[in-house]
Amino acid sequence: MEGQVEKYKYPFSYKGNIILLVLLLFFWPPVGFLLLLFNTAVHLHGETSSLSYRGSEGWLIFWSIVFFPVAIVLAALRGFDVITVKDS
Repeated sequence: MEGQVEKYKYPFSYKGNIILLVLLLFFWPPVGFLLLLFNTAVHLHGETSSLSYRGSEGWLIFWSIVFFPVAIVLAALRGFDVITVKDS
């Protein structure tokens, strides 16, 4: 198959709105960091892994706006699941 270029796949990808992520990381870092956690995927060895929060993401974002240490406690209590999918 001459002339075909193999597509390079970066080890990280962001599934959300990149402009909103940059603005929130700059102006409101706790909320931007949560968006980064919720929407980032890692591609390694033919697998894609991402984090999934067990609780309500809305409450976690609310508490990160109002009082960030409460959001850290909520994340520690509820926890995150690592979702791994085989790439095709």
